[in-house]
Amino acid sequence: MEKRSSIEKMNDYIKEKQNDQDFQQKMKIVPIFFLEFYRVIIGSFLLFFVPQKCEDDLCSLLHNLGNTDPIIQTGMIMNLVNFIGFVCLYGIELKRENKLIHYLEVNRHKPVDNESVGEELLKIDEDKIMSIWNIDKLYYRCGTFLFYFYIANVILSCFGISKQYMDSSTVVALVTNVLFMSGKISDIRDIVNTPENVFYSAYIKSRTQFNDVDPDKLKSLADQKNKKNKKNNNDGFSDILENLENQTAQVSFKDEVEQHIIPRDSEEILQKVEELNQEIREELKK
Repeated sequence: MEKRSSIEKMNDYIKEKQNDQDFQQKMKIVPIFFLEFYRVIIGSFLLFFVPQKCEDDLCSLLHNLGNTDPIIQTGMIMNLVNFIGFVCLYGIELKRENKLIHYLEVNRHKPVDNESVGEELLKIDEDKIMSIWNIDKLYYRCGTFLFYFYIANVILSCFGISKQYMDSSTVVALVTNVLFMSGKISDIRDIVNTPENVFYSAYIKSRTQFNDVDPDKLKSLADQKNKKNKKNNNDGFSDILENLENQTAQVSFKDEVEQHIIPRDSEEILQKVEELNQEIREELKK
């Protein structure tokens, strides 16, 4: 029975994860990340992966590392710095993606414009909103810098490769590798050049936009409602007390007026009224 219970729990857990949007998105990232990492290696180290001629043979890794030409040496350093820069960018990118998946949700039934998403962000804590904005701005700065740095890397690598040109395969490999990496550069520019509250996924290529708050990260709405109701109840109770005080004051004033102005003996009032009526009749008879 215990074994069967464990299997059932495992099946329930798997079904739950299959229906969990966060889990599905994270699983999609894994294979795409390794492809992206391969693209960065090929696109950064142009002087190592583009076929070149060293004397009468194809340049090997040792040939390139032992080359004393200052342009080629500078180009290899640029290749390495470019690779390190993109590794750092991928670290920021993964952190950004994880935050978006963790705090936000893809909801195709809600609007995706900047103002609407901004209203949805108000449903989570301010520190979480700031962490999303900060990592998004950092990703923007790094992506913009590496865009221009990669252009410089390609230009310098082309000078180095031209010194060791072999045949048409050199041009084909160079253009292929540059285009291979240019796709990533283009994706980064599309992702970062957006309004403040528009967050595109860097890995889900259907241009998935996170436009809603993850249900697990909503503020404690129950606590907020309780506080609001408590405040309303307190305000209502205060109004009731104020009304009671006003009514009490009015009653007290009325009693005071009756005590000082209106005679308590009603017979005296009737007698005075009869005397006035009698005088009026006599005056009319005359």
